[in-house]
Amino acid sequence: MKLNHYSLFPHFAVVENIEFGLKLRKAASLDTTRKKNLKKIMDWLGISHLAHRYPATLSGEEQQKVAIARAIAIEPSHQLFQSPKPRQSSFPVLTQEF
Repeated sequence: MKLNHYSLFPHFAVVENIEFGLKLRKAASLDTTRKKNLKKIMDWLGISHLAHRYPATLSGEEQQKVAIARAIAIEPSHQLFQSPKPRQSSFPVLTQEF
C-alpha cells in the first residue's frame, strides 16, 4: 500500500512545512545554524529549488521528499522507514544512506 497523502499543509510553502515541526517542538528561533541544517537537508533530498512552492504544485515524489525532510529536521533519536520493494525505490541514493 502506498500512501499518496503526506500530511503537508497546503497553505504553507515547502520550507514552512519543513520548519513546522521545529516550531511545534518550541525550538528557539530559527537561528543561522538551524537554517543551514534545513538547507543541507533540502540539498541532500534535492528539493532546495522547491523551497517557495506549495504542496498542490508538487509531484507525489516531491511531496514525499518534503515529508521526509520535515521528519529529519526535528532530529528524532530514531526513525523507521518502510519500503516493500527497496530495489525499486524512488530514492536509490537515500536507500543506500539508510
